[in-house]
Amino acid sequence: MILALPNKKTFLEEGGSPSASVVVELQQGKELGADQVRGIRYLVANSVEGLDPDRVTVLDERGKILTRASDSTTSGSSDIMELKQKVEREFEGRIESILGKVVGNQKVVAKVNATLNQRVIQSVEESVDPDRTAIRSQQSEEESLDGSRINPAGVPGSRANLPGAEDAGQIGFKQDVKKAVKTTNFDVPKTVRNVKEAAGALEKISVAVVVDGNLITTKKDDGTTESKWTARSSEELQKYETLVKSAVGFNAARGDSVKIENIQFQAEDFSEVEKLLTNLERRKFLHALFKWAIFAFSLALFFFIVIRPFMQWITDSFQDSVEEMLPRTIEELEELQSVDNTLPGMSSALTVLQESIDPEKAESELLKDRIMNLMQKDEEKAANAFGMWMVRKDV
Repeated sequence: MILALPNKKTFLEEGGSPSASVVVELQQGKELGADQVRGIRYLVANSVEGLDPDRVTVLDERGKILTRASDSTTSGSSDIMELKQKVEREFEGRIESILGKVVGNQKVVAKVNATLNQRVIQSVEESVDPDRTAIRSQQSEEESLDGSRINPAGVPGSRANLPGAEDAGQIGFKQDVKKAVKTTNFDVPKTVRNVKEAAGALEKISVAVVVDGNLITTKKDDGTTESKWTARSSEELQKYETLVKSAVGFNAARGDSVKIENIQFQAEDFSEVEKLLTNLERRKFLHALFKWAIFAFSLALFFFIVIRPFMQWITDSFQDSVEEMLPRTIEELEELQSVDNTLPGMSSALTVLQESIDPEKAESELLKDRIMNLMQKDEEKAANAFGMWMVRKDV
């Protein structure tokens, strides 16, 4: 995982946003699902302060990008496609499960095409019920006007007011006015609903089912058997269609369709595939056997060329060092005994050696043989004597 953390800024400056890159190593043939990739992104984002999950990139060991940039126009479509595939697989499983119990597990194939709503609809509905109205308030106002008055008559102007002018008389009339105002306020029940339809609702479904027929096996007079394929009756297909409609929730109002056909299935021949797999396994076995044979031969060769000569050299060197440390003459042995008389068994050994000396043998060879004989007879004393002699020699 690689983190890119921006430098911290002052409160007056805008700082950058951190980002992260994650490389995952997958086993051969394995892939991460969308939910697993999303989980990795949120896990990394919650581990780093201020890191947004959309700024976490996940790749595999081959450099394939497992995450895409977040886009509101495409992210919804991808989610709808995943939901569509999930719905189709669920319906197909239902159909094959229910028909497989009737015709056989390998004798039915179902495919479903589901149409989902890809639009997000948000609406406001307001409804009024006129039958449930009630008077909330009522107000009445009445006005009545009754009266009379006289208006002058004649030609208006200065001529009518001059002396000697004719009197045109007066005109009188009566006025009677009545007015009534009535106001009534009704309380009407009103319902307001905010409706939001999310994308992914099932709008239409189309189902196609293929069913194999019956395979009837008959035995001939000569003992051989013969298999004959027979089609299923229309009554059986009608029953299967009814079962499928009930399993998927068929709704003719939304345009759903179900089609069932009876077609003979072709048997698959795996003989060639089995031969190829057998040859492949045999080659793998021979390759592994040859590889281990070479490894064993290399070990044996290394043992005989390196290890065995080295062990022989160590053994010879130790034997030569022991022979060089042993006393070669009687004088050396007496000198060793004279240094300290605490060497166990050396006094009796010197007497025996002096009596059994063979003058024809070399002094060193004779002494060597006698010492070896004494050491074989009493190993404990010989070991003590050899240890004390080594201590005295070091001193």
